[in-house]
Amino acid sequence: TQLCLRSVNRLFDLSGGHALFDSSSLQRFHRDAHAVSHRDGLIMELGGSQYGKVALGLEADGRI
Repeated sequence: TQLCLRSVNRLFDLSGGHALFDSSSLQRFHRDAHAVSHRDGLIMELGGSQYGKVALGLEADGRI
């Protein structure tokens, strides 16, 4: 997720002011990539520990 987010950020930065317009596909991709990266399961600090517990046969202490 973070690699994808860095790639989208890089493209957004290189596109200049054109990416700021709502009509720009890149603006939508940039916004969507940031929204997805904030999902609990995709944040390694949250999702990684939960996944590790389940993978080791332990009970997860939250939603995955």
